[in-house]
Amino acid sequence: MINIDSKVVKVYSVLIALLPIISIYSSGIPGVNLGEILLIAFLAYSVLLNRRVVFNPKHFNSIILFGWFIVMTTLIAMFFDSSQIADVFVRTVRFTFYLLIIYYLSKKYFSIDYTSKIIKNVSILATIYILIQNISYNYFGIILKGFLPFIPVYTSHYETYDYASIYNMLFYRPTSFFLEPAHYSQYALIGLVVLLYKEKFNMKNIISSIFLTTGILISTSGQGLILAAFLWVLYAVYILFSNTLSKQKRLFGMIFPILLLVILPFILQSDVVQNNISRILASGTGTAFAARAEGYFAFGLKDNIFTLFFGAGFGNTPEGIWYSSLAYLLYCTGIIGLVFFVGILLMFYINAKNLYTKMLIILCFGLSASAEIIHSFWVVLILSLICYSNHNVKIKVRDNNSIQLNVSR
Repeated sequence: MINIDSKVVKVYSVLIALLPIISIYSSGIPGVNLGEILLIAFLAYSVLLNRRVVFNPKHFNSIILFGWFIVMTTLIAMFFDSSQIADVFVRTVRFTFYLLIIYYLSKKYFSIDYTSKIIKNVSILATIYILIQNISYNYFGIILKGFLPFIPVYTSHYETYDYASIYNMLFYRPTSFFLEPAHYSQYALIGLVVLLYKEKFNMKNIISSIFLTTGILISTSGQGLILAAFLWVLYAVYILFSNTLSKQKRLFGMIFPILLLVILPFILQSDVVQNNISRILASGTGTAFAARAEGYFAFGLKDNIFTLFFGAGFGNTPEGIWYSSLAYLLYCTGIIGLVFFVGILLMFYINAKNLYTKMLIILCFGLSASAEIIHSFWVVLILSLICYSNHNVKIKVRDNNSIQLNVSR
């Protein structure tokens, strides 16, 4: 039983929940985004003022071991190719910093329940804004950007894009509070998992889940559309065949597939879905599928045995090629590194004590295959959720503004 200031836990949990949004902004320090500055501040606070460790689960050592593996193999790989040693150093330090935050800070201050609540509410707000963006453009011709104009964006070229020309050549792709439609869909998918697999079954949460799915559809994110459909199918199968659920839930499980089959033809004929299908399946190198596949193909060009099994070094990637997280780990850490990471996810899945954790892990793997969920600041959010979902943490706020944590595994 451990006492911690409730404000610290809440502020840290809010920071982690909002990290994918906060981190798109610049801190004013070259090479460091706003989210990283806030994490550094929390780390300094924890080290200087509060040195007690809250949790000590043994299997979280796999996170540290993975970090050590990346550092050691990257150092060795630099003997084979040191042409990008500066970039490799920065990317390796940044990634190991993220792992340290997960292992040390999230272990002390992360509240899975409070963070999940924030994610759910922010996902709904983000979906409201993406609907406003869509209406604004399609009915009034006004482009509402996804970032605040008075704070510099960390990736500055987003501020200079000619969005009007891009949308005229292609089609409108709203981003909500994010820089890319895919980034919104990643966040909304996590919110969808919270609503379907963590929150109580009621009409309010079902309607909210449908609302988030609508936002993902409007975002024109191909990966979002595929993974949202996958989550809904698994949810329908779960409530249909589970013997532990109420008749109300099982009735919904029977009605939902029928309703889906009825409305599916209309959904497939919509312009939004047709644009998504075109981006995913159309032939050529400019499609969404081709863009996400080229990182895997780049790995097949390797001819060095060491880099084949242990990678070219973290961040030592060719210019002009986009990598999803699994492709990135495969290229930078080799076959051994990829198996190591997948093994960590598999270990967490086997040890998961609730369906919410398992679905987060499945979603993490799906996003790792098609997005930058692991080799970016997103890893702090998704792995904190996975690592600490198995803890039964009850937070009781006392009069002295401290919280009592009853932790069981």
